[in-house]
Amino acid sequence: MSIACDKFLNNNAATTAVGNATKSAEKVSRYCRAILEE
Repeated sequence: MSIACDKFLNNNAATTAVGNATKSAEKVSRYCRAILEE
C-alpha cells in the first residue's frame, strides 16, 4: 500500500506536467494542514 501511494503521489499527470515529483506531495500536505487548522 505504501509503495502504491508513493507511486501515485510522485508519478501522476500533475507531476509530469511540471516535471517536479514533489509538487503533488506538497499539495497533499497543504490540504491536510488546512483541514487540521479548521
